[in-house]
Amino acid sequence: KGRERVLIVCEGEKTEPNYFNEMSYSLGLTSMDIVVCGEECGSDPRSIVEFALERFKEDQGFDWVYCVFDKDSHGTYNEAIDIANRKRMPKGSKLETIKSVPCFEYWILLHFLKTTKPYTKCDGVIKEVKGVFRKYNKGMDGLYGSIKDLTDKARKNSLYAMAQARKTGTDDPSTEIHILVNKLRQISNL
Repeated sequence: KGRERVLIVCEGEKTEPNYFNEMSYSLGLTSMDIVVCGEECGSDPRSIVEFALERFKEDQGFDWVYCVFDKDSHGTYNEAIDIANRKRMPKGSKLETIKSVPCFEYWILLHFLKTTKPYTKCDGVIKEVKGVFRKYNKGMDGLYGSIKDLTDKARKNSLYAMAQARKTGTDDPSTEIHILVNKLRQISNL
């Protein structure tokens, strides 16, 4: 069969799709392996999960379907997680939510800092990212290439943040992006 096929449906119109497309290209993965959707699926978590399920219905050849979204201030966050958790996928396919609290930029910040400081909104995270990564801006091209050498550090910091979140009973801040990054690396055999 070859490599596993992955569908990534992102909340962001540019930042997240650009990041995952650039990462896939850098890892030698092709559009036959990885399909990344962004602006066409809406911005609230429920619409992302629903779009992913519709896209999977059109092409059931995906081994993994990842729904990437932020908690931020979305009213459908818990509903989207519930829909994804209840969905029974055909044998051989898996649906997984990849959440960031408060937002994807927390993952970027973890490339530079080991922090579990809580954030009420994404604006605070973006401000901190710009303090350590001055050229960052939302939707920028070349994001993955600019920080890829720090990915292992971000993965370790993300795992630490997740452990702290479990210990303290809060998800602010946390991100599961490392799970998807690990999967893409695994598929590329790196």
